[in-house]
Amino acid sequence: MFTMTTEYALCAACCMAKQPERLLTASEISDKGGVPLRYAAKVLRQLTDAGITRSRRGPTGGFTLINNATDVTLLEVVQAIEPVAARREAGETTRPELCPLYGLLDDIAVDLKRRLGRTSLADLIDRDPRRSGKPAESTGPRLSLGPQAG
Repeated sequence: MFTMTTEYALCAACCMAKQPERLLTASEISDKGGVPLRYAAKVLRQLTDAGITRSRRGPTGGFTLINNATDVTLLEVVQAIEPVAARREAGETTRPELCPLYGLLDDIAVDLKRRLGRTSLADLIDRDPRRSGKPAESTGPRLSLGPQAG
């Protein structure tokens, strides 16, 4: 559904959300989140440009979320990398024979944005079954949040 870059951005954001008390280097985020280092650097720059993270240069530098994980939605992270827009929102004209399909896809995009906008990074971390040792409530596919912070 999302590009790998967007998935890596979500993983990087979750890594920072799990350790809000400290700055994490791109290398640490790469290791902890299972994000290739070149992607980590790319998505961290995009998240910083979007105002989701802040960075500090130097030997004690790194990246951290600007806001608490409960206040950062998945939609904010996704929109920073790969905006989700319904065709109507994007101003696209539709081919008449595909109007029913485009209408359905628009509805799906609106639902996706609504759901991502209601889910915070903290909510996503709380759904990670590795945190409690219990299976997750949902049986659907799940975004990998990288190795458990410890």
